[in-house]
Amino acid sequence: MKKFLLFVFALLLLLVAGWAGFHAPEVLPELQRYADDALGHILPDDGEIHVEGQGASLADVKKAAAAFDELTQQKLGAERHHSVKVYVATSDADYRAILKDKFSLDDDEAAEIAAISGGWSGGSLHVTAINAKAGVMDSHSDRYATTAHELFHQLQYELSHGRDTDKEALFWLEEGSADYVGALMAEKLGGRKLARWQLDVRDDLLGAPKPADPSALIHLEFAERKSIMKKDLHAYEMADMMTSFLLDRFDENQRGQKLTDYFKALGAGKSGEEAFAETFGLSLDDYLAEFSVWWQAQKAQPAVIHIEAGEGVTSEQADFIEAQAAAVQNLLQRRFGTTLRGEYTLVLASGKDKLAEAVHTHSDMTLAEAKKDVGQSLWLENGSTLFLDAASLDSRRQQIFSLGVMFTRVMEAQAMGGTDREVAWLARGMAYLIGTQRLGEEGFGSMEDYRRTWYSVLEENGRFPDASSLVTPKSYEQAVASFGDESCSIIAELTADDLVTSHGWQSFAKWQRAAALADGDGEKAFRSVYGTSASSFASSATSRLMREMYTR
Repeated sequence: MKKFLLFVFALLLLLVAGWAGFHAPEVLPELQRYADDALGHILPDDGEIHVEGQGASLADVKKAAAAFDELTQQKLGAERHHSVKVYVATSDADYRAILKDKFSLDDDEAAEIAAISGGWSGGSLHVTAINAKAGVMDSHSDRYATTAHELFHQLQYELSHGRDTDKEALFWLEEGSADYVGALMAEKLGGRKLARWQLDVRDDLLGAPKPADPSALIHLEFAERKSIMKKDLHAYEMADMMTSFLLDRFDENQRGQKLTDYFKALGAGKSGEEAFAETFGLSLDDYLAEFSVWWQAQKAQPAVIHIEAGEGVTSEQADFIEAQAAAVQNLLQRRFGTTLRGEYTLVLASGKDKLAEAVHTHSDMTLAEAKKDVGQSLWLENGSTLFLDAASLDSRRQQIFSLGVMFTRVMEAQAMGGTDREVAWLARGMAYLIGTQRLGEEGFGSMEDYRRTWYSVLEENGRFPDASSLVTPKSYEQAVASFGDESCSIIAELTADDLVTSHGWQSFAKWQRAAALADGDGEKAFRSVYGTSASSFASSATSRLMREMYTR
């Protein structure tokens, strides 16, 4: 009879804990902790992290899980005690099934959570689910970081005795610290450096058209948490930036311990504000005001470009390229009223092999993958790191033009949140136009000189595309295959110049903002800014171009 009663009691506690693990912010913390503690006495708990699943990501998840306790002990002075089950899903459907089975969710709840997350943790359940198919699992560094992020939620729960997700706790610090620990893990295992992660986050956030307001990331009910996690709000990136800015107030060897102290203060019954002030030495309101001033400055100032010259790149080349970067920034500001922002490292390589080696060194790519990715590219972008084959720029003219094009393209990607859905003739043509403008500023000919040369090239080629066939990135590449890169580039630049002549430089900045607000839809943004379709304008511009070519 006693065994039967014990079994029933355990079953009831399991049900309570399962419900509390999902509805944690909606129930009394005391109930969560009671269920958790009782389960710890009844169910086996060996204190280990157990990883289950299959697929290519599994090895990286296991590697991060095995290193987690050592990392948190060294960096945070914190120890984990409860065993944790980590389930690695190999598909979106598998992830939803794990959420339903291990977190006691219904179909709708599982689908909702799966749509906004790549990982999910239940502190009271000691269970974590990770979706190997999510964007947060693309690279080795991503997989290390995501695993550590979710495991740190388990440690947050232990340190705070279940108060980490209470409504009084600080949402931004909960998620920002988990991402911070994830970044520490990636660095520990030989992946992306912590400093690089911080710069990548800043770059991503600077390109967000409608980022979450820091004041909206303080106290959130569970429904509010699900809403704020929508990707277009960049809530996690804002939380990351807030956490990094906070921890930068302290010496490096203090930062992890501060996070531990904060969650322990929550566990001692302090509110989020009280725990924050006690741990970090200033009120939350004062910190938010300080962060706001800093963040506004980040959004306003031109990007800082750090030059890293590889073997074979002379100091003279590096100095010239650094000066060109500043000159392009200045021109972008004058033409568009905006420029590239944030902080970037420009890695200079002397040839394609060295370029591939640099990409391999600064990323998770193998050397073979890097060589394939580099191909015949002159330059590449990877977050806040840019790579340039300086050896391919064998003249001052090429260096000036190419740097103008490169930094304009990077600025466009930041301003629009990516270039996958850009209007190709406009975005690329404007970059070429800035490169040509820079040549003019350095005394290498006027726009009129180049226009005459381009007309001659097009006439000599005998055939060239109508600009209306260069609207999407895919159609642009198809046109390049048919007409050649030179003809397509000339047509794109002349059409962009036609747009500047009729609507002014500032209209391009308006288009970029409109594209960002339209989730990167460049064609939709074009119609809203210019009152016609990108294809119609381009077709008319080509007609004007042909009349001018053949009647000049």
